[in-house]
Amino acid sequence: MDWMFDEVEKKAAEDIYSARSWLLVTKCIFPRNFRVLFEAYKLEKSEMNASQCASLIVEMFRSFPDEYLLNKELELMVIPPPGDKDSQQFLSSIFDSLQPDMQQNILMYTAGRQIDINSRCKLTLTAMRKIPRDTMKYGIPLTEKLLECEKIEAPSTALNKYRKLLVCDVIPVICECTAVELSHKQYYKWLQKAIEFFVAVHTSPRKLLTEAIGKSSIKWTDLEALRAKIGMQCSWEPYSEKNLPLVDRMKFIKDMHRLSRTDVSGNINKRQIFYTSLLLLLESSIEFSKLLDPAFCDSVPGNASHIIYLQPFNNNEPGSTPVSLSSLKESLHDCFQVARTSWSILQTNESFSKDFNHLVKRWKMERWAWFQLLMSLRDIFEKDYKACVLRLNRLLEQNRIDHYPHVNIRCLTILATVYYTTNQKALSCRCIIECLTKLKSNQLLQNMHHSRIDSIVFSDTSDVNPMILMPLNQSNLLPSWIFIFVTSLMQNVQSSACTDETLGHILVLSQHGWPQWKEVCGNILDIVSRKTAFSYPIFFDYIVVGDILEEISLLWNSNEKKTITLHRGTFASQQRVTRGVNKGTEEEFNNMITTQMNTGESGLEDLLVEFILKQESSLMDCLLAADGAGPMET
Repeated sequence: MDWMFDEVEKKAAEDIYSARSWLLVTKCIFPRNFRVLFEAYKLEKSEMNASQCASLIVEMFRSFPDEYLLNKELELMVIPPPGDKDSQQFLSSIFDSLQPDMQQNILMYTAGRQIDINSRCKLTLTAMRKIPRDTMKYGIPLTEKLLECEKIEAPSTALNKYRKLLVCDVIPVICECTAVELSHKQYYKWLQKAIEFFVAVHTSPRKLLTEAIGKSSIKWTDLEALRAKIGMQCSWEPYSEKNLPLVDRMKFIKDMHRLSRTDVSGNINKRQIFYTSLLLLLESSIEFSKLLDPAFCDSVPGNASHIIYLQPFNNNEPGSTPVSLSSLKESLHDCFQVARTSWSILQTNESFSKDFNHLVKRWKMERWAWFQLLMSLRDIFEKDYKACVLRLNRLLEQNRIDHYPHVNIRCLTILATVYYTTNQKALSCRCIIECLTKLKSNQLLQNMHHSRIDSIVFSDTSDVNPMILMPLNQSNLLPSWIFIFVTSLMQNVQSSACTDETLGHILVLSQHGWPQWKEVCGNILDIVSRKTAFSYPIFFDYIVVGDILEEISLLWNSNEKKTITLHRGTFASQQRVTRGVNKGTEEEFNNMITTQMNTGESGLEDLLVEFILKQESSLMDCLLAADGAGPMET
């Protein structure tokens, strides 16, 4: 036989027809021999004879499907390697010369031999597209195989290559086939899998995303396209046009939900309302979070990070609206309204609520910080402050290790203003102190420290203090925090619990934004002037505003006899001051005032933050001391 093949090879170089004759003789002598057929295939391949190659492929595949050389050739045909384009093109022409049934058989046979799940999936999908009537035959086992692999290799996350193949490749092909007969329940299960995967994709850090599914662009429009395909299989009413924005899709489903309440004939598909509302809720919530902070899913906050929280005071002063924030507000407002409306629809009846709560538990949505933060804002809009506090405290407990420090900053900032609004002043101030501690101690948050930019009212509610949108940094948040501290401490001023420490702390804090708190400062100084003794030994550590220093200087140098302690250390800690007496002490005091005047107010913000953190214990004692205290004795 080897001699005959040698002759074929010699003849091929001289006369192809002679070579074919020799092969025909060889085949007659050895009628059921794979090598004869494969040599004939090689000969026709060298002559670029696609139709003859296809005939030989069919003959070999039917008689010798397990031969290594044949399987290697089949793989080259259906999984062309990168490289020689001419060779790839010719192999494709051989495959195209086969009958569709044979193409499908070869594809499925080759797919079954693949260890790599991506290759197996790709070949099976190609076979399903070749002959759609066999979609059920091959598609359903493929979905089961992918779910089985996911259960074994990635049981705790939807972010894996098996789920990606299932959601982005397999299910869409199955849904495109009108011959497929599946229950609506099965389609809804797949839609749940798809929604969970898309949420994971859009809320995972970039590095984790690349490691799990590789570099790929997976957009919300892909999920919407899949929703439409599933909807077609489940007799859903389609949108009026493709690629509708969030607001228009929400209007469509809101109108459908309204009509469903009076639909006694059952013509409106309530499952369409449920799943579309669920999708809109999650998509709008994620887009809302991305608008607030493009890097919200990473451990490091982005440079363009913003925050929305309940402003503790009602600011009606007119002012220009920053253009960038105005544009951002509009986009945020749309997303927020879609999320609120979707949530409301999902809570309208027992069936929706039951199904939604089931998914909440299964997907562990209580651990989705981005979602819980948005829901806390919804709670505030609904004035459900109790739910907001429970939600945020639970989130803080889950995030106590500080993997995502900016989540803690957001939680504490919102909690501080909610506690203040519900008259829990000490808890409010405790949140502020904790927030400042995290800002100061975490290097990742240093980029959030400065850049004072005007805020913009996010809500249009007139009967409560407004929700405020602003860049997330210490400089922007400090005015609200100082307001909470000052007004909370001022409640103690007319009580028997009022101490010199309380008065002194108010003086220090009232320096912020001077002369904003000038009237408050004046009231405190009036109270001090009526006292026979006043002690605040850290006065010169933190008072730098000239107007306050001048008033204290006048009080010190007045004719009245008072015991005033304003400093500590190497100097005398307490002085009995009478005009014209103890001249050395007066000079010492005036020199200290002059030194403070020269210090200036340039670093006042950092000084006040240092004060709050260092005097934490004293501040909290002053806030808590008023509990149960009566009016101040005169």
